[in-house]
Amino acid sequence: MEKILSIFIDESGDFGFIKDASKYYLITMVFHDQKLNISSNIEKIKGKPVFHAGPIIRREPPFQDSTIEERKKIFQSIFLFAMSLPIKCKTFQFIKKEYNNDILKFERKMT
Repeated sequence: MEKILSIFIDESGDFGFIKDASKYYLITMVFHDQKLNISSNIEKIKGKPVFHAGPIIRREPPFQDSTIEERKKIFQSIFLFAMSLPIKCKTFQFIKKEYNNDILKFERKMT
């Protein structure tokens, strides 16, 4: 059987050093060995709405009228779903003030 590793990469924060930019920049990588089947996991969430965590945390639509308890419950269910998957995650955290507005130094560190 051919070995296939899927990698999903996502970032959070502002890349640059502009005024009012985020203090941190995060890069997260999610690794999934394709020989580890997640079909049964996916079946459990079929038909559920797709969401991004940001709107839940910031009370943006469609969560603007949800209570903190309702939002915690949604967040917890997705967290438990993710924890049940045969995946590995790695997050790299960069504190932007450590790079003194030097974008090249910042890029080299990320590389």
